[in-house]
Amino acid sequence: MNGYGFDGKNGFETNPNYTTNIWDTLTLAYLMHPAFATQTVDEWVDVDKSFGANDGKATGYKGSPPAGLQKMTIVKRFDNPNLSNFYVDLLTRSVPVALLN
Repeated sequence: MNGYGFDGKNGFETNPNYTTNIWDTLTLAYLMHPAFATQTVDEWVDVDKSFGANDGKATGYKGSPPAGLQKMTIVKRFDNPNLSNFYVDLLTRSVPVALLN
């Protein structure tokens, strides 16, 4: 697995202290086990889709949102120890993986 830049020069291959975010994994874990989310809020969310520095920036509204937005659950905190156990368990299972309830 290559780190940022995917050049093999700076990432997991060369730096034992390298870290990266696992946003997609958090999303999937939440969908499988919503109890991993220990703090959530419901807000209307707008995402900036214009090209530039704010491309992809999300803004949440607690009330009086601009027209056309959908209310979403935003995860503020995760149960990191249990998520880590779940993640390591899935990565170290025999293939094919058989999911538990």
